[in-house]
Amino acid sequence: MGFRLPGKSIISGTSAHKSALKMKEASMAKRMEAAAKAMQKDTAAKAMAPNKAMESPAKAMKSPNKSTYAQAKAKDPNLDKYIKERKKYDAGSKEYEDLQAKINAAYGKKRDPKLKEAQVKKVEAKKSRNITSKVKDKPEGDLKKTIKKSNPKKAEGPREGTKKEKVDVAKKSVKDTKKEGRIKTLKAKQELAETKGKSRRAERLKRKIERKETGKTRADQRKERKKKKEALETMKANAPNAAKRAIENQKQKGNSPSGAKAMTPNKAMSPNKAMSPNKKKKLTDLSGDGKITQKDVLIGRGVIKK
Repeated sequence: MGFRLPGKSIISGTSAHKSALKMKEASMAKRMEAAAKAMQKDTAAKAMAPNKAMESPAKAMKSPNKSTYAQAKAKDPNLDKYIKERKKYDAGSKEYEDLQAKINAAYGKKRDPKLKEAQVKKVEAKKSRNITSKVKDKPEGDLKKTIKKSNPKKAEGPREGTKKEKVDVAKKSVKDTKKEGRIKTLKAKQELAETKGKSRRAERLKRKIERKETGKTRADQRKERKKKKEALETMKANAPNAAKRAIENQKQKGNSPSGAKAMTPNKAMSPNKAMSPNKKKKLTDLSGDGKITQKDVLIGRGVIKK
């Protein structure tokens, strides 16, 4: 039996084979010894380490007894309210510090000044980042470039006699002619609607022409129509009162006209009487039988002879 080593072929039973076996056994023994030493070191370190439960009582007395959330909540039922309200303010502000003092009192501890300083710095850094992101710092030369100077020539318009001025005049004239032509067509449509008897369409076209000519809006026209309607209603409501006042004034003066008595509200002619047709004539007995029947009506119409 034999096994192959790098660079050599060893046959079992030879001196080379025996020496290779001895070397392998020695290396295994060294490994085992190293592992045992490592285990001894670990156990010694654990034994030498101080137990937290066995700490000195003086050290245990120095650390304050910190309350848990449940204990703090039992101490102050408004703890959740303080924490929620604290989020609305920045660290370092009066409101924030008042709320933090209440929370610390519930937990039974004091505000750490180092923590407070760190929180305030964090808030200031955040504010500065927001400002710089909105307004980027630029050098003076760049700022001058960004500022737009008012150009008086541009505000006044193009100079007279230039090509630009001529183009603007031509454009304006074209626009005016188009507007005039549009108004003319609208007026023609209005006349046509009036002749056809379409009063509502004619009224709409009239309002459209007014908007084109005067520049009024639909809202302005609605307001005007509303005012006219209200004025007409008030005038109708005040008409009987005005007639009464006129009659009273004439009576006071003593020269009441003959027609004034007829125009009083109580004895004024009712519209039904004024507009009523002529009274029907009574039928006469044309047949001579002493009764007014259908025969009398037919005789009166000439259908039957008497």
